[in-house]
Amino acid sequence: MLIEFGSLNLQSAFNKGVTELSDKNNVNISCLTGATSSLGNASGMAAQTTDGTNTYTAEGATSISYRGEENIYGNMWAFIGDVKIIARNGNQYITYKDNHNETKIFTSAITEVSSWISYFGYDQNASWVFIPTQCQNANSAVPVGDYTYVNAQNNNDKCCVFGGKASARDYVGPFYYGMDYEYGVAGASYGSRLIYKPTYNSNIYLMNIAKWNGGE
Repeated sequence: MLIEFGSLNLQSAFNKGVTELSDKNNVNISCLTGATSSLGNASGMAAQTTDGTNTYTAEGATSISYRGEENIYGNMWAFIGDVKIIARNGNQYITYKDNHNETKIFTSAITEVSSWISYFGYDQNASWVFIPTQCQNANSAVPVGDYTYVNAQNNNDKCCVFGGKASARDYVGPFYYGMDYEYGVAGASYGSRLIYKPTYNSNIYLMNIAKWNGGE
């Protein structure tokens, strides 16, 4: 998405997503999935979306899809599996599982304050990962346009959610992280995605890798 749209602020470059619905006292207001199925693997906005009661057609209330992945941000906070926040030497770090199912610690510590993202850290072993390490002198438009919540006063292990909820408006995006809650958090705006993760050395996995590398 970053390469295709040439921007980190994808709400502005692509679409708002389901972000402008009204909260209803801890009721799940997110839209039902499947509204973008007619788009196939194309990117765009559904013709209409429903929450089971109401039908929406306006931008900001209607489901989006990026190359076949519906509501890549907005609509509901999504938990990130195999990722947690830990405290080490006065800082907090992200841990993740690599392709060999080994736990790794991201090189750069996460930001110490909750605010708009100004800087991403870098780890040569996970160069595809965007972890906010600084939130200073930024806003909802530049340089990223996404917000991050942290809790630097609590050193207990925490989970990580991303994307934002259906009523979050500007506080939504693919880099919009919630890293401030301990495990056990639950709420009407929290959910998860299912993803097929093959064994890294399975025949199917190795065959696909060979195809991606130009083999038959």
